[in-house]
Amino acid sequence: MNSRLTLAGICLLAAFGLAACGGGGGSGGGGVGGTATAPPATTTPTPPSALQTAAELDGRLADVDVDALQMSAIENAGKLNAEAVKGDSAMATANAQAILDADAAIRQAVMDADAVIEQATAAKEAAEDIEDAAERAAVMRLLDDAIEKANTLKTKAEAHIAEAASDDATVNTLGEAVAAVTNPTGADPAVDPAKTAADAGEAVAATVLTALAQATVADGSASIDADAIRDHDYDDIGALNWEEIMGTMNIAVMDVRRFASGAISEVKAASVDGRKVSDFVSSTGTAPTEGDHADGTDFDSTRRGIEGTVFCGGADCKVDADGVMTGSWYFTPDSTTELYVAGEDDAYVIATLYARYGYWLTYTDGNASGVSTFAVIGHSTTNTANLNLVRGADATADVTASYSGDALGIAVRNKASGEFTADVSLTATFGETAGKLGGHISKFAGGVADPNWRVMLQETDLNASASFDNPGVASGTPAAGGTAAGQWTAQGYGPTPAPGPDGQPGGGDDVNQRPTGFFGRFNAYFGDGSSAVAGAYATRAD
Repeated sequence: MNSRLTLAGICLLAAFGLAACGGGGGSGGGGVGGTATAPPATTTPTPPSALQTAAELDGRLADVDVDALQMSAIENAGKLNAEAVKGDSAMATANAQAILDADAAIRQAVMDADAVIEQATAAKEAAEDIEDAAERAAVMRLLDDAIEKANTLKTKAEAHIAEAASDDATVNTLGEAVAAVTNPTGADPAVDPAKTAADAGEAVAATVLTALAQATVADGSASIDADAIRDHDYDDIGALNWEEIMGTMNIAVMDVRRFASGAISEVKAASVDGRKVSDFVSSTGTAPTEGDHADGTDFDSTRRGIEGTVFCGGADCKVDADGVMTGSWYFTPDSTTELYVAGEDDAYVIATLYARYGYWLTYTDGNASGVSTFAVIGHSTTNTANLNLVRGADATADVTASYSGDALGIAVRNKASGEFTADVSLTATFGETAGKLGGHISKFAGGVADPNWRVMLQETDLNASASFDNPGVASGTPAAGGTAAGQWTAQGYGPTPAPGPDGQPGGGDDVNQRPTGFFGRFNAYFGDGSSAVAGAYATRAD
């Protein structure tokens, strides 16, 4: 082998930081008067070739996308306040940390690019000594490409770092994104970037704590935020909407064009091609006669207890002599959102014995400024006014009944905030002349909630409508620490009064039934007042 080429190859590797150039020699031997001992055998790893090392440098920065890092930072900069994260401080902290991580990655990209440029430049000088022209040219191409990529990356990264924050309200630079975390108030920049991510979460929690102080158990159902319907208890009774019922029978529901009051509209409908008119026509509907039927023809119908309309959505609708409909006949219900439960004779009935409950935050300039909780009847016809709240005339002692269910709301603890769920247990006492209700909320769960929390719902008198004339007292344990007591409300619901003892409608006085369940709202405080919850619940009889 040519000694000049060998030395050049070693020095090229040294330029990549993978080997040393130069060295010394010597010989060893045994001691005087002793036996020479051979050194242990060693295996020298084969160093990578100049071409391999050049290729490694060329590909080292291939996966670095500083533009994407900046866009990620800008996107997260808009997700730092309470409104953007729905009061979840952990989410705000994560978004803030993502911004700082993107900034660090872009700054690291500059240092990595500088390292590649330095190593590739040194390697090019060493590569001049490669005697094989083809190999030398291939190495040079890879090294030039690595230097070009590194310079492009460095230019982009430095541009993102150097961008000054504009006066625009919209965050559109890396500098503004970082400032949204490290200097959100426009005061002196924070000196500890590692702490600022946590600060962002604490800032959200602080506004949520302020909002919880404004929380009220007053009924806010008149202006329910549709997005706030976060939970319900209709799953417990197996309630389904029409589309879900169709799915259980493997019947497809599709968007279908139909005439309605002379206009064309799109409705959710299921094909009834091949079914008999008698399967659908209601007592108020007029059955279509045998023959052809025009597009838009319809009639009132009831299918398995679900009221709706059968209509012709095409030009091929027919009814044969046996009353079988063929062609583009479809059924659509009067309501696609109404909930039903299975009844007798393979029919469905409208679900009424359930509640809806949830909460939402209100905001001022991105900060949480209030908490609204709601708990309402699930259906407009649900009975709440006529319920049996007293013991039987022949009873000599008060009668009790237990109710259990779930709660949902928002909490603050240890400068953190977020949604919680919990279990609710209530006991109703039906006395000689009136009823009482009390219980507790426990088994809090969620990233913020303390599983040891327990909200005691002080027993409160029920009025004739199975609710409280004034909110009851709710106290948080561990001890409330002298902070203000919380409050809770309850509303019972249940079946409508049933016919009297003779079993004949109208033949005797209707009899009120026991409540099927109770629902309501609550807030409570824990410790020194820096921990609090607000939410809503629904229960059903055990």
